Amino acid sequence: MKQTLLQSQEQRHRCGISDIKEFLVSYALINCRRNITRDNEYKVTMACFHAWHQTKYGTKASQQCIRTLVLYLPAIAQELQLKIEREGNAKYIITRQELH
Repeated sequence: MKQTLLQSQEQRHRCGISDIKEFLVSYALINCRRNITRDNEYKVTMACFHAWHQTKYGTKASQQCIRTLVLYLPAIAQELQLKIEREGNAKYIITRQELH
């Protein structure tokens, strides 16, 4: 019964573009900073996304939420003047763009 309830809660919640933007602004840019010498570089991983999703919604991100992240993250990053340097292996390396 408990497992069925969890599955129905996961199926009801669907991440949207506002969720992905909130994740990037209020969680990833604070909690996903890489420990390297370059400033303003972030490693956004699926584990980081699952941790945020667990905190916000009480459950790991569904496949639908992961697809939404993959679909909207590049556009939201560009809107926030962030640049995706590399992507792959379930992670993104994001930097703040220099304003010229």
